[in-house]
Amino acid sequence: SSRNKRQTRTLLTSNLYPKGLNTVTVTDNIIPRDAFRSSNVKEVILGDGVTAIKPYAFYSSSLKKIVFNEVITTLPDSVFSKCSNLKSVTLTSSIKSINGAFENCTGLVTVNFVEGLESISKGFLGCEWLREFTLPDSLKSIKNRAFGNCKAIKEFRFGTGLQEISADAFVDDRDDYGSVEAFYVDEENPYLYSFDGVVYSYAGDLVAYPENKKATCSD
Repeated sequence: SSRNKRQTRTLLTSNLYPKGLNTVTVTDNIIPRDAFRSSNVKEVILGDGVTAIKPYAFYSSSLKKIVFNEVITTLPDSVFSKCSNLKSVTLTSSIKSINGAFENCTGLVTVNFVEGLESISKGFLGCEWLREFTLPDSLKSIKNRAFGNCKAIKEFRFGTGLQEISADAFVDDRDDYGSVEAFYVDEENPYLYSFDGVVYSYAGDLVAYPENKKATCSD
């Protein structure tokens, strides 16, 4: 039956990626949970047929490069977590949400965001060397320890579309606020504004205060 074929295909998919491969081009529509977990794979290219990646698919692997397609919309929990060899990531416009995807990627320095991304939740927790990035104007929400324990980041600059920053957006699992000294919001943002490195809403609410704020910051 078609159901049996689907089940068989799923089982086969989990065996398509031997641990000894260095470069893999994936064409199956779903990359299953644990597919490359702890593997020696160095580079993965997602074919246009890939529509989803399951959590932990690349967890703690030797991955150095991932080439996304223009189809994937969500990067789920721990999909690339603890990939310590991953130093740079380039996203695509189809990716709308990042949910814990790069947690504890301790070697990650650069993320090339593009317009299209709308939310980050626990996306880069523990990426202690992350420091080179520009958040897109399409980003609406930052929450749930999204940039917790990102020790190399001294300031954040937010675009025109940001509407929400949760109270724990920049906090790690030990409630440490890290080294952020200032937040800046684009002047064209209709929802939030910054003054002296602090973010407020136009309703008058304090939204984000950098715990390592200097005496004065120039917006």
